[in-house]
Amino acid sequence: MTKQKRWIGVTALAGVTAVAIIAGTMIKKNMNAAPDNAIAITEDGTNAGIQEVTTLTDEAGNVTGYNVKVETVGFNSADPIVLAITFNAAADEVTSLEVVSQSETDGLGAKITEEAFLAQFAGVKLPVYLEGMAPAAEETTEAAEEETPAVEETAEDVVYTDGVYTAVGEEENGYTPEVTVTIADGKIAEVTVEAKDADGNLKSVLSEEGVYVMTENGPTWGAQAQAIADFIVENQGTSAITMDENTKTDAIASVSIKVGGYVKLANEALDRAAGKETASAKELADGTYSVEGEEENGYTPVVSLTVEGGKITAVSIDAKDADGNSKSALSEEGVYVMTENGPTWGAQAQAIADFIVENQGTDAITMDADTKTDAIASVSIKVGGYVKLVDQLIAEAAGEEVAVEETTEETTEDTAASAEGTQVDGISGATMSSKAVIAGIENARDYLLKAVIK
Repeated sequence: MTKQKRWIGVTALAGVTAVAIIAGTMIKKNMNAAPDNAIAITEDGTNAGIQEVTTLTDEAGNVTGYNVKVETVGFNSADPIVLAITFNAAADEVTSLEVVSQSETDGLGAKITEEAFLAQFAGVKLPVYLEGMAPAAEETTEAAEEETPAVEETAEDVVYTDGVYTAVGEEENGYTPEVTVTIADGKIAEVTVEAKDADGNLKSVLSEEGVYVMTENGPTWGAQAQAIADFIVENQGTSAITMDENTKTDAIASVSIKVGGYVKLANEALDRAAGKETASAKELADGTYSVEGEEENGYTPVVSLTVEGGKITAVSIDAKDADGNSKSALSEEGVYVMTENGPTWGAQAQAIADFIVENQGTDAITMDADTKTDAIASVSIKVGGYVKLVDQLIAEAAGEEVAVEETTEETTEDTAASAEGTQVDGISGATMSSKAVIAGIENARDYLLKAVIK
């Protein structure tokens, strides 16, 4: 089958012209024509979205770099972001980045045009990546490839089934919370965050009518609930919602209410849309369940979980040395010290345990490649091993037989440290827009390496 092709002009410019292009001046070309030095490209390769490529040269005709104009899809999929990226001659460094056009959400994704974001890319080594998304080291042999463990499913890997999914929480202070998620074309199209009183009155409506008043000034409860809903749609999930120990968040402007319960319900609805059974939806048998992990660096992790009335009422996270001494106790006594400042190991372990009880499971604990989390304020230790042990106990309480690989926070290697490239900060609350910029840079670089640089 013959693939449809289009043409991209590759022009060599020298001296002052090259400087002008680096400053952001693009040369317009007739994209319908096929100039003598054009490169034929197909629509289904890594070059998809490339609009224009210009070769930059010095006065002697030596190649000094490339400027690539590329489309990339952010949150507003109907109107792609257009970037102008300047690379060095080896295409292993970005020298400048410009946003030519975009229609992302004002105050969120549109911040990719701000100097504070763009300045990060001046002179950075490639590849670039957002925090927690460092590229893994490449395996070069077939044996290594076969031995590579399965990668934990990310939000981008989840496949949602179209429909409307509602999760209802337990009554608190006279109101019963509920979150409804609408999936269309496999994407989160709409979210409703709400609560009802005993008579079925909506808390959002009562707040707008002045019946339910939090403060005389500031956004109403209904406005804050809408902001949470919009944020989840914008980010296609809840992973960007970081919370403190009171489940309040700084990730969503103008929101001062506790968001933990609504995040939990949103995750429950999304898990149903993905065909998963959520921890809170499982029927747990009352009792106390305990498990020990494997010894690592002199300590054996010990986790216990108590279920009463079908709910998780207590969680204990600790570790013991060879003499049976508790790691949490040793940290409080100053025998086991992580840093001179900051919460002790015991305080962090307690924060993890409290978070799991508050959220009735571990679904809200998002982790980076190093199994560290931003979901629980003050916790800097690796949580992956303890999350797995808690999940094992929840499965046991639900009468399931699940084989879980036992690891502790010390067992996961720091993949980010071994990865080459540069980490940059994304726009807070605009994960999709931030990822789109990274994708555009990667796409442009791949095209240069495969089709232009010989």
